[in-house]
Amino acid sequence: MKTPLQRTLWIVTLVVSTFVPVGAAHANAEIFDRVLTSTGLVLAPQGDGKDMVGTCWVIDHERRLVITANHVIAKADKATVIFPMFANGEVVALRDPHLKSAPRIAGEVLHREVSRDLALVRLEKLPTSAKAIPLASKSSRPGETLHTVGNSGYTNGILWRYTRGQVRSVAPYRIQIETGLINTTVIETQGPINKGDSGGPVVNDQGELAGVVSAFHNQDRLISWSIDVREVRTFLANALRAETTVSTGPRR
Repeated sequence: MKTPLQRTLWIVTLVVSTFVPVGAAHANAEIFDRVLTSTGLVLAPQGDGKDMVGTCWVIDHERRLVITANHVIAKADKATVIFPMFANGEVVALRDPHLKSAPRIAGEVLHREVSRDLALVRLEKLPTSAKAIPLASKSSRPGETLHTVGNSGYTNGILWRYTRGQVRSVAPYRIQIETGLINTTVIETQGPINKGDSGGPVVNDQGELAGVVSAFHNQDRLISWSIDVREVRTFLANALRAETTVSTGPRR
């Protein structure tokens, strides 16, 4: 019998093979709309009465699994996720109505990796509209345009910001951040990201996940780094092995 994470990996593979691309000719607004409902605001308690703010995205709807950046979770074992609210068919872009009225969904951290700056979280429930974002079958190439949705406007009262940028390179990087050393394959893009965007989905013109927002250059805000989709696959495989080890236990 497949474990929950084995089923997750199988579902991810199935979604990649059956997902209907939106096509490069479609407007950026259509990509935004497609990704938005699968993107969440993450609030992770840090033990000082404050929350770390970030973004997450749905990897498996059936198992209620989302992925975010490990540095967003930081010290926490649990997190709260809020998904977008809509009025008259349009997303509510303001933060305060979400904090006041949107359902707060509790989540438990299942697996995390400092070197890949990724964390896997299981939520208590998911909105029906929060479909899994399919993984791209291969890494992006320099010159491609990538898109992301994140919550860098949180401190100014704005959520669900869209941005895009072109790929500069895809290569192994070593990036020192507060929670540890990122040592993995990274997409460098020419596109602005800021605090609050971390953990958000980076998608290609087909709406497939190309990477996960991780960090930006301190001296040049137009240089940003995202964890490559190949590393996301490896991360999920590692999470599966960890779950299998726990579920089977040591043999006697």
